[in-house]
Amino acid sequence: MRKTSLALCCLISLTGVALTGAAEAADRSPLERHILSALRCREDPHPTAVLQFLQKKNLIVPAEGKKLEHETCWQIKGALSVEGLPVKAICGAERDELIANLHPEFFDHGESRGRRTVLALNTGESKKAVRAWAHKHDIWRDEVRDGKFAPGTVDVECNSEEVPD
Repeated sequence: MRKTSLALCCLISLTGVALTGAAEAADRSPLERHILSALRCREDPHPTAVLQFLQKKNLIVPAEGKKLEHETCWQIKGALSVEGLPVKAICGAERDELIANLHPEFFDHGESRGRRTVLALNTGESKKAVRAWAHKHDIWRDEVRDGKFAPGTVDVECNSEEVPD
């Protein structure tokens, strides 16, 4: 009887944890769910939907993108946060030629295009704070780097070169 009670107690406890996690995920916006899934880097990120959404909400202006070596970054116009992380800019690149050709407003057609697919968030938070945020959301800690968009910022990103086989 005692073993049954202990097993039942553990099962109830584990079920509660699973339901709590599911409830937290349900509270996230579709944009947050998409971004967090991409940043977990278990498969190639898909930046196009995020960029289209941000454009539709007037949070980025495609023509104002800052072209970097392998990707383009856009300053966020207004306020955007993902699960409490304030976002200053978002960066993206697409190696799929068809998607890149369908969205020239987002993806560069120069020599650098085609090497990797990227989705990156840029923030003014400290590296320590971003690492803690990433850990909380099951994002690899080595995906937190010095910011590309502006000095003194931090990026959290996934790029297709780092997706495990």
